[in-house]
Amino acid sequence: REEEEEENEVENDKEQEKENDTAPQETEDEKNEGDEINNAEETTRKKRKRKRKKKETTVTASKDDASAENSLSSAQDSEVYIEGIPFDCTEEDVKIFFVSNGCQDVTQIRLPKWQDSGRLRGYGHVAFSTSASQQKALALSGEYIRNRYVTIQIPKARNDVAVNQAPPAQPPKCRTIFVKNLPYEITEEDLEDAFRSYGKIAKGGVRLALNSTTNLPKGFGYVEFKATEGAFEAVTRAFSKGLFMKGRKLVVDYEEKPMKGSFRSKEGKLWKSEFPKRVGKY
Repeated sequence: REEEEEENEVENDKEQEKENDTAPQETEDEKNEGDEINNAEETTRKKRKRKRKKKETTVTASKDDASAENSLSSAQDSEVYIEGIPFDCTEEDVKIFFVSNGCQDVTQIRLPKWQDSGRLRGYGHVAFSTSASQQKALALSGEYIRNRYVTIQIPKARNDVAVNQAPPAQPPKCRTIFVKNLPYEITEEDLEDAFRSYGKIAKGGVRLALNSTTNLPKGFGYVEFKATEGAFEAVTRAFSKGLFMKGRKLVVDYEEKPMKGSFRSKEGKLWKSEFPKRVGKY
């Protein structure tokens, strides 16, 4: 009997060991299954979050585009063209002329300047926040600014604001765009701020062409993005909806020619010494 009891105890111990061996395995399987479910739920939440963020970004961009277009339209509806301005005047002198004659809501003044001297070229555009001020300004035609009488009239319709044009094909691996009709008073920082929303810009990727004598901007420049998508987005936007800086419509296209080694930065340093690996490339 003692032998039988010992055998029964041994068998019971073996069965208990088997149960102990199988129990953790089942718990581990359940744990893995639970982890998979949690990971799937987390992935789904992240996808939904990305979709919501993308939708919010799209809506915001649409509102910004609409706001910009409405602002441009409003500016053109309350704008005047003025010529006969004395060449030694400043923008402040022109503003004082209109404000002192009852047009106090001047919102923008665009007066072209000579590149060599920086003096006014004698004509330009002035925008107001109301059409009432525009009518007052038109009535000032024939009045004098210093010793010259000025002519003020409604601006002619601009043919260069057409949009929704098909953009040109992007050259392979092209990351640089050419921009012209830039305001002469802008800086490289201004140009970078205007295009940073279309993609990350390469370090030192903004180049304004400068007059070799006066070191003043010549009205065109280049923007180099880190990826080809940035150049594509900028050119596509320019052709579809138009890009403006300080009231001027920019002409934007892909830059297919390599950077010249003689190009200098605003500090006068040669680009081939500052960025030797990028000279001769897009």
